[in-house]
Amino acid sequence: MLIKSAGGKVNIRTGNGTSYSRITAVAPGTTLEYVASAFNGWQAVKIGSQVGWVSGEYSEITTE
Repeated sequence: MLIKSAGGKVNIRTGNGTSYSRITAVAPGTTLEYVASAFNGWQAVKIGSQVGWVSGEYSEITTE
């Protein structure tokens, strides 16, 4: 999973929406391990020892 953003860091959240709390923020170009996709376009990624969620607007599944 590649994080992409033209405007800076991207929030990684505890759930698949902006109403969930933020775990951390990562810089564009960061690569994280893909876990799953939600019906609403959010992607689950492995961040440290936990699973977080990033908006599909700021992420792209890659084969790297």
